[in-house]
Amino acid sequence: MKFLTTHRNKTTGKVNAQFRTKAFKFGDVLESERVRVISRYMLIAGKLSSGKTRYLTKLYENAEGIWRDQLRPFAHTNNGVVIADRVARGDDRPSYKMKRSEIGWTFPTPVFILANATQSEWIDLVHVAAWWDALDANAEMPYKKLKAHEKRAAIVEYLRVTRAVLFIDDIDKVSAKKIQFFKELLGAASRVVMTASTLNQIPQGLRMIITQNEESFQHVELTTDASFDATHFIMLFMIAISVMSGQWALAAFGSAIYGFANKGVKTKF
Repeated sequence: MKFLTTHRNKTTGKVNAQFRTKAFKFGDVLESERVRVISRYMLIAGKLSSGKTRYLTKLYENAEGIWRDQLRPFAHTNNGVVIADRVARGDDRPSYKMKRSEIGWTFPTPVFILANATQSEWIDLVHVAAWWDALDANAEMPYKKLKAHEKRAAIVEYLRVTRAVLFIDDIDKVSAKKIQFFKELLGAASRVVMTASTLNQIPQGLRMIITQNEESFQHVELTTDASFDATHFIMLFMIAISVMSGQWALAAFGSAIYGFANKGVKTKF
């Protein structure tokens, strides 16, 4: 089973996020998979109770520490070696003709959308409204006066201009009426983290955008933890009962099986 862990560097503020695979919740780590900050699209897939929404929220809360350095603009350079290195690393940040310290950039507030929610639940985003109203060109048309389709366009423009990270929960539940809008969101955002039951359940029009480039797509598959937790505690309960009833041989046998599985047998629950 996979668990998302985050570790923040107290000095730099950077967050190292990775998914760790364990046979049991408190067992040894079998393998680790880091969140690839250079990937434009990341899908966390899993069935009900697999924890995908909880992990999506955790990444959202730590977005600045995880993606800040990747999204910060570059100072302009004509150095071919530096430019080639950026391209080789898949670094698509924009560059400005000024020193890095003069850019005055701040990490943009991410956008979090529940795909199966009604439009009214996520269209009035406070930070998007603040960004829109701060633009001189919009002085006579504040965000609160925009029509619904204009607010949708403003969200897309916010993602394109600020390069904010986009989080989409349950993208596989996007209705047919919303597909065009979500295509625009996926095309405008520089980084997208989303959840779905499976990749194949995502509407084809959206799935093609997400998977068109394997190098820019990270797919993390989760397994449910419902039966996992039950098995864990039932085993411990049976061992405890065996000890209290004096059945030492049975308790030792149960402990041996539990300990063996806890050290890395890849059991799928």
